[in-house]
Amino acid sequence: MRTIYEKEALFENLDAAFAELKEYIVSAVNKEELHPVEQQMFGRLQQMGRQGLEAFVTLSGTGSEAGNPVRSEDGAPLAYKGIEAKGSPYVSIFGEIRIHRAAYADPAGGRVDPLDAQLNLPAHKYSYLLLKWLHASSADQDFRSAVDRFNEIFGFPFFPDLPQRQGLPLAEYVEPFYNQVQAPSPQSEGSHIALSADCKGVRILKREGEEPQQAPPDKPRRGKGEKPGIKKDAVVVTDFSFMPHPRTAEEIVKGLLTQFTPQEQEQKKQARTRRRKEG
Repeated sequence: MRTIYEKEALFENLDAAFAELKEYIVSAVNKEELHPVEQQMFGRLQQMGRQGLEAFVTLSGTGSEAGNPVRSEDGAPLAYKGIEAKGSPYVSIFGEIRIHRAAYADPAGGRVDPLDAQLNLPAHKYSYLLLKWLHASSADQDFRSAVDRFNEIFGFPFFPDLPQRQGLPLAEYVEPFYNQVQAPSPQSEGSHIALSADCKGVRILKREGEEPQQAPPDKPRRGKGEKPGIKKDAVVVTDFSFMPHPRTAEEIVKGLLTQFTPQEQEQKKQARTRRRKEG
């Protein structure tokens, strides 16, 4: 348990950063334009957020409590192995901090870090919130574009394959998620079913490329537009039901060119709901 003086010392840097922010705002009046002031404030607030996160982690302790040793499932106290000197990296939306954890020897092998459970730390160094935002951005665009935009906003040096590497463990939760989702009620479904598929070329893994394949016939050179065979198709398929209704030529063109106004889109949505209820 930290004393009141130690707790106050933790927030001294945070108070100093806030004082510097207020001083900057006052000094920028009638001297700087709004855009650079906005950019400066974001960077300073990000730094304050990192300092606040560091204070929270420090006040949370190391997972070691005097007089209350960590015990195994059968109640035996575990051997204390010390506290990490350098600390474990934790990359948050505010930047990287270090977490100093107390370690205990596990009788079954390995180590036990009580602070992991206390703070619900991820198995990797990236925060859940950071990956949530990054994966949400990657769902709408390719990995490189998503990471480049993320790096531009937050000033991170992430490589383009980060969301791909960190997203692989999530694949095991896809089927269980859909298995527990309840089927829609028949009253909410339309009279017709539509199927849609989208293909994307993905690079062939090295271990897949090493599998024996039938040798193609000899060619002096590849034809125009032919690829060297380093990619394969990844296909995503979806289906949905709908109630058909006639459309005018003007509606089709506006739909292709995405020229519907928000009011027209809302009217079309209400019309679809009404037809589904009447059908």
